[in-house]
Amino acid sequence: MCVDRRVPARLVLNPLRSEGEAFRALLYVLAVIVAAIILVLVIRAL
Repeated sequence: MCVDRRVPARLVLNPLRSEGEAFRALLYVLAVIVAAIILVLVIRAL
C-alpha cells in the first residue's frame, strides 16, 4: 500500500514563483527572528 506523503504545494512557500510569495517568505522569516529574540529576552529576564 503506497501512501502519498508529499506536502501539498499550497502549504510550501516557493519564493521564486512570484513576488507575493517572496514577500510572504520574507515576512515569515522576520516573524521567526522576532519571536526568537522575544523568547531570548523573556528567558533572560527570569
